[in-house]
Amino acid sequence: MIYELLVYFGGFFFTFVTLYYTIHLFLKKEFELISKKIEEWPKVAIIVPAYNEEKSIKESIFSLANLDYPKDKLKIIVVNDGSTDKTSFLAKEAAKEINKKHPQLVEVYDKENGGKASALNFGIKKVMNKVDYVVVLDADSVVEKDSLKKIVKRMESLPEEYAAAVSTMNVYKPETFHQRFAAVEYFMVNVFRKALSRANLLYVTPGPFSIYRIGFFKKHGFFNEKDITEDMEMGIRIRAKGYKIFYEDESLVYTISPPTFKTLWKQRLRWYLGGLDNYLKYIKALSKREKHIVLAIIIPFFIALPYLLALSYNYISNYVRPIYYFIKDIIILKTDYYYILKADIENFKLNFSFNFSVQDYFLMLFLIITFTYLFLSKKYIKFKDLSWFKSKAKFLFYIIVFVFLYFFYQTFFYLSVLYYKLFGKRLKFGGTIWENSLRNKLTKKLKSLRKLSL
Repeated sequence: MIYELLVYFGGFFFTFVTLYYTIHLFLKKEFELISKKIEEWPKVAIIVPAYNEEKSIKESIFSLANLDYPKDKLKIIVVNDGSTDKTSFLAKEAAKEINKKHPQLVEVYDKENGGKASALNFGIKKVMNKVDYVVVLDADSVVEKDSLKKIVKRMESLPEEYAAAVSTMNVYKPETFHQRFAAVEYFMVNVFRKALSRANLLYVTPGPFSIYRIGFFKKHGFFNEKDITEDMEMGIRIRAKGYKIFYEDESLVYTISPPTFKTLWKQRLRWYLGGLDNYLKYIKALSKREKHIVLAIIIPFFIALPYLLALSYNYISNYVRPIYYFIKDIIILKTDYYYILKADIENFKLNFSFNFSVQDYFLMLFLIITFTYLFLSKKYIKFKDLSWFKSKAKFLFYIIVFVFLYFFYQTFFYLSVLYYKLFGKRLKFGGTIWENSLRNKLTKKLKSLRKLSL
């Protein structure tokens, strides 16, 4: 009884604090900064690392060339990171066409495959002493015409302690089930990111359209070429060095989301493995306040994974399995649905009670948080392609699917991370190798001990 009361109280307290903190930050007017009037726009270089991006590279480059920004202050650097498809050819074709109208606006370079971070560093070194800001854009992303002016204007208005700013991300032309699933997730992430920015707790500078002061690279080095999440490593390094990151909600970028469960899983595996590695790497350098957040939220979440898995099984038993058997009875066995519904209703009446299980309680809290975040995210629901979104019924369907599937997906993703962190041997993401598992560390130590003994 005491255990259940503690669980219920803990869940309610966490939900209340989360919602209060988010809404409170959204309503605080002092966070609305006045943008500085720009007399002369600063020089900006946009670095586009590309590896096997033949499907999107031209559209990405043309979206940058169409930016409403003085062309004499802009340089677009495309770095082909050893692609094996037509990425280089298509990028040079786009550059040739654009440079006819705007000479030397776009430059395309080819290098051996070394990973995204090495491609970014290659591009930054090309403009190191020529620009005031560096903007990073993934080759599978496109931007709104006014996005660059808005994010540059924000950086010019912010004090020097802000080393970077990030944009509002949405899924580009979501077509598959998993892309639309991710689109709903991005709405919530945008709200969460704004709240984190206002609370000075942003730790990541995502690949799609983040901006950096060039001085930070000069003083604190380039992207870590051995890190599988170079954007998160850079974000946490910025914080560890005492700087801040701002979220500019008016700067919009659209990125292609993984179309299948397998590709989504691989993306999240990279994100979460890299994130965990970087939090553990930089935790000593973070402030007391930031350490408490990592120790109180992030690490306990991984410890609680077995419990989350048990909750997932209970959800399947309580909610998914009855629906499955109901559909099976009607469609496969062709049973008369009237008698099934009648029996279910009678059974519900006979067995109805006010006993509220732990999994029911947490599902209710998750629903409350989700719908609150979705309500706050209305201004961030913007797409290049609105065809799937125009139907309110269709959008509501994806919200409901998201609410019920997100818990299962995240449990599976985090369990995968836990497995690879403990027992993984070797993973390759683009041109970057990950071998930072407990198994590999123990193997290396054993080998070194054997050498010493010999």
